[in-house]
Amino acid sequence: MGSDEIGRPPVPDFWSASQIRAARALLDWTRADLARATGFTSRNIGNLENGRGRELIDPKYIGGVIEALEGAGIMFISDRKRKLTGVMFVGEKGALH
Repeated sequence: MGSDEIGRPPVPDFWSASQIRAARALLDWTRADLARATGFTSRNIGNLENGRGRELIDPKYIGGVIEALEGAGIMFISDRKRKLTGVMFVGEKGALH
């Protein structure tokens, strides 16, 4: 996932907090691990995962979190029409494992 024209990561148009939690579980990461990977705080990550705070409306948070998780080998799966979301571990550079 690249950055937009002013340097912020793009925000997917359909995602869920459960995807973030599932992605962390696949990587065996704590909130603190994800916070380190993004440069945010554990509280920022917790707010995002629990549907609270400015993290839900500021695109830098969700974009940064998704970018970090994708960089660690996570693929986000979203089907807006059927309201389905998921994640899978594909490894580095999209190689299926």
